[in-house]
Amino acid sequence: NMNTTAETPTPPEVSPAQGKLSAVHKTIIILLGFIMLMLGLLAHRLMQPVLLTEQQFKQRGVYLFDTARTIKPFTLVNHHGGAFSKVNLKGQWGLMFFGFTHCPDVCPTTLAQLNHVINGLSEQTLRDSTQVMLVSVDPARDTATVLGDYMPYFNPEFTGLTGDFMQVLSLAGNLNAAFRKVVTGDDYTVDHSAYIFLINPQGDFQGFMKPPFSVQSLTQNYQAIRAYYAANE
Repeated sequence: NMNTTAETPTPPEVSPAQGKLSAVHKTIIILLGFIMLMLGLLAHRLMQPVLLTEQQFKQRGVYLFDTARTIKPFTLVNHHGGAFSKVNLKGQWGLMFFGFTHCPDVCPTTLAQLNHVINGLSEQTLRDSTQVMLVSVDPARDTATVLGDYMPYFNPEFTGLTGDFMQVLSLAGNLNAAFRKVVTGDDYTVDHSAYIFLINPQGDFQGFMKPPFSVQSLTQNYQAIRAYYAANE
């Protein structure tokens, strides 16, 4: 009988240079992983709304009332032709702006900015619980049909409001939103407040934001407002 001895396979030799290269690769992978983690944490932190004090809000042009001011009952018409009253303000936060469709600059600019703000909010729940409203200070020309053509240009979810002049005037008075008709030859324009008014989920006047606006400042301020009230519920 012949004795056979199984040969033990010999692992391939690794040169010192190859060993160092492998260690370098591992170090690079670990460092890249760490960098990606830090970038992810930083991005997450930047997306989170900042908790601000009352003084910090004022420095940003945001004025919040300790006690919300009551909005009296009103009845207007939305741009779909349906009735819109104080009941429709309840259940979500509202951003209300007074303007008109013939407005050459401030109104379309603000509505376009608000569209970017809503689409850029960090959380879907914030988008779903916010309604944006344009109240026409020129209801004689801004019928529901006119607003129906105008509002979807900015965002199909925005609401245009019109109706009886005295009802518009009453709502504007509740929010201290001044406006006046200015005759220019055979035509006229309307001077109006450029503030954005904050309506709370109870349907009352919680505060306002002063211009000038930018998409970035509006987004940051609105998210900070929502975080402020969420933290104080």
